[in-house]
Amino acid sequence: MMPDSNDSDVIPFELLATNQEIQRVDQLLAAAMPELGTRSQIKQRLRKLMVNGKPSKLSAGVICGDQVLGELSAPEAMDIQPEHLAAEIIYEDENVLLVNKPYGMVVHPACGNWTGTLLHGVLGHVNDLAENFAESDNLRPGIVHRLDKDTSGILIVAKNPKAHAFLADQFAQRLVGKMYLAVSMGVPESLNGRIEARIARDPSNRKRYAVTKSASAGKEAATRFGLLGAGGKYAFLALYPETGRTHQLRVHLKHIGCPILGDPVYARKRSSKEGDLADSRLMLHAAALRILIPGKSKPDFFCAPPDDSWIECFQKAQIIGLAGRDHVLPADTGWYEAQLQSLMADR
Repeated sequence: MMPDSNDSDVIPFELLATNQEIQRVDQLLAAAMPELGTRSQIKQRLRKLMVNGKPSKLSAGVICGDQVLGELSAPEAMDIQPEHLAAEIIYEDENVLLVNKPYGMVVHPACGNWTGTLLHGVLGHVNDLAENFAESDNLRPGIVHRLDKDTSGILIVAKNPKAHAFLADQFAQRLVGKMYLAVSMGVPESLNGRIEARIARDPSNRKRYAVTKSASAGKEAATRFGLLGAGGKYAFLALYPETGRTHQLRVHLKHIGCPILGDPVYARKRSSKEGDLADSRLMLHAAALRILIPGKSKPDFFCAPPDDSWIECFQKAQIIGLAGRDHVLPADTGWYEAQLQSLMADR
């Protein structure tokens, strides 16, 4: 039963916790009900919170079986101004838009990035996007998943709430095939493998994440990798995240001693020893996506080859393919689909 309210400026919510480990209320709400907004937005708009019928706080811990209900003030009218979409369009229909997000672009507005985001561009390209989501209390209209600012690559956006729910359900059930490409500082010990290690916030730095051995901390996470090429201390990798934890690929590769080249958070401090690669961008790119598009009967496969900066990186790092020839990134869809299928084969 939802909280009683006759106030049109109040949005009630109710949730039954299903997590097997203790989790903060604000973390639970942000993960299970993303339409309510981010944790900070929930905090700003919270008017009432009850856990098992008693007043509570967002910092309180809940576990499977706990009932969480409350009220949020309605969000202010969306004032994000449409801008030119500075991203390559990979596919578009009446329900979805797939783009190749450039390196350095933030997905949606946040502190320090109030203009020039992907969402600004999507609003400029999809004229009725804001209107379509006006009644859904979605502060990030159309955004189904995210990529870090410095991660480039393929990203899908929903054009209406029905499509958003359809796509979000596939991500929640881990039905979406995702493949990333990366250049790492360090070569894995095997040609392919699976990294399974729980990820939690770094206790020494709340902006970072780290692998934890505690069974009661963090969240389970698993990543599959395949070695595509190598050059000295550098490796060219294909990555498949079985789970979707924040910074998962970056944390897992650091965990096995192969941090991603150019990672300002998880790689060691850059030095002159890196030569021409000392100022490299984050070499992580979302290259492929397999997902069921609303209205279709079977999943579609999409790919977005990296830009020319990757070829330049290969040359500087002297990375060659496992067959012994210079590594050139293929542009054909078949190569990317084969890499994803190989990574998912043992799932």
